[in-house]
Amino acid sequence: MAPMTPWDFYTYDQKGVWRMANPAVLKHASRYIYPHGIRGVATSLTAIIGDRFGQRYRPYTTHEAKTLVKSMVDEVSITWHSQLHYTGQQRFRMNPEAKDAYLPFLTTHWIVERHREALLWAWVVARIGGDDDEWGPVQSAQAWKELGGAADSDLVDVRRQVRTTLQEDRVMNVLDSTGDTAIGRTQYAFVSRDGYPYASLGRFGWKNWPLFQPSKSSDKPGMYSDPGARCTIKRTECLGASSPRIRGASGIFARLAFEVPHCGDCGKQLITALVAASGDLGFSAFLPGSGRVWTPWKDLEQEPPKEIAPHLPLVADYRAANFSLAHVFTQSGGETTSVRDWAVELITRYRFTIAGLTPSHFAMLKNPNSIKALFERLENKIHAEDTIQDALMLCLNDDITLQPERADKLLRDWQGQRWPQKAGWEL
Repeated sequence: MAPMTPWDFYTYDQKGVWRMANPAVLKHASRYIYPHGIRGVATSLTAIIGDRFGQRYRPYTTHEAKTLVKSMVDEVSITWHSQLHYTGQQRFRMNPEAKDAYLPFLTTHWIVERHREALLWAWVVARIGGDDDEWGPVQSAQAWKELGGAADSDLVDVRRQVRTTLQEDRVMNVLDSTGDTAIGRTQYAFVSRDGYPYASLGRFGWKNWPLFQPSKSSDKPGMYSDPGARCTIKRTECLGASSPRIRGASGIFARLAFEVPHCGDCGKQLITALVAASGDLGFSAFLPGSGRVWTPWKDLEQEPPKEIAPHLPLVADYRAANFSLAHVFTQSGGETTSVRDWAVELITRYRFTIAGLTPSHFAMLKNPNSIKALFERLENKIHAEDTIQDALMLCLNDDITLQPERADKLLRDWQGQRWPQKAGWEL
């Protein structure tokens, strides 16, 4: 197998580099009858994530090495403490009713969804909403204008605009400036600086992640090739407080982010519009004005601890959270009274990269014969079109049904010959 670099898994600029099985998506219905095995676990986890971030179809994470940031694992552990505790008491995942919590899967989707949540909260609550969570005709009109809507219209059409975030020269310059010398052989397909990646998945997934550059050849998809590239925002549906229970800016935020998620996305709507309004880089259209500060701390007997990083509520169900500016800032002060600086820290806390292509191979080991056949392919190119020797990562999935003792010996002997010396990180 070909060598890899640390930057195939993590960069200082964009943190974790993840691999997801798009177009494989998971059902989200909370009453779905979960199948046995890992697929059932992942499906039940999608329902758990949906209680926190709204129900939608989400991609399946691949069976490959995953990079987890400790601070994110801590947030997940706090939020879903009871589910993780319960999982620790299960011997194995074969009970479809157990709804076990798989930490790497939860953490990966947690970061993606927290990033989306931070963008929407920054725009609705921190940029447009009032200090006392006000949201009325004035705020609604401002929001509609910023989305490009006309005062006398209930609809606005949105198109994805060109972004330069992933232009090759720029990526290499950014990596070089942060000490990341190379990205290895991994191709980056999407970075969090361009918004939200799941908007175009639908029920069946999509063949590529959102693109922000025109196609350079007829055989490659362009920036308008997926359903999320164009959409229409309806003002009364997305920005109107149509129900008495929708109160204040935090109520509008919860509606956009969780209750009517197609309003919040734009492949599903709002995020695409504001990413386009931000130009070819950055998130300027989401951010509060530079002059907005949070002053009520001066009236408190004690400011919140400055060592607490900016974050939104850590709850397992969004309906139990208070997303108002006053509550969020009282619980998570950080180092600044600038609402804009705080929002920037919040958004950048949840950075990520989705890999488009990393040469890899997934092998299901069922018996000694299948193991020997796999090892023969790895060591000798049997067919001209076989590319397994070029794989950077190899996943050996335990599906042994025959002669487990012999299969175990074959695997141990092969590993011992290939890696005779213990690596520094091995126990």
